[in-house]
Amino acid sequence: MPEEPIIRLNGNNTPAIHGTRLTVYAIMDYYFRGRSPEFIANLFSIPSEEVAAAQDYINSHMAELMPPYQRMLERDRQGDPPEVRARYAESHARLMARKEEVERRNREGTGNARAAG
Repeated sequence: MPEEPIIRLNGNNTPAIHGTRLTVYAIMDYYFRGRSPEFIANLFSIPSEEVAAAQDYINSHMAELMPPYQRMLERDRQGDPPEVRARYAESHARLMARKEEVERRNREGTGNARAAG
């Protein structure tokens, strides 16, 4: 019976290490920076055989991997779009308001029963 390939396409049609959510694109970041296979294996807590399989996959599929990889790097350089940053700010404001409410209740002694405890 043939062995299962270590690198397989995940549900998003992205090459990943079988049984993990770790894509070859994550490995590429460190591979292109010249990090050793041992460093990468230790960083992601995976066996060195899986790193070697990812590196082999990268080397043999470079032409098809580079365009989406370059798009990912460009999106990362651009940061979040304004509408996403606005949602983060709204969420943070709600969190801070909730925190203030909890702190006020605790100062007034009207916190929950566990806090009184």
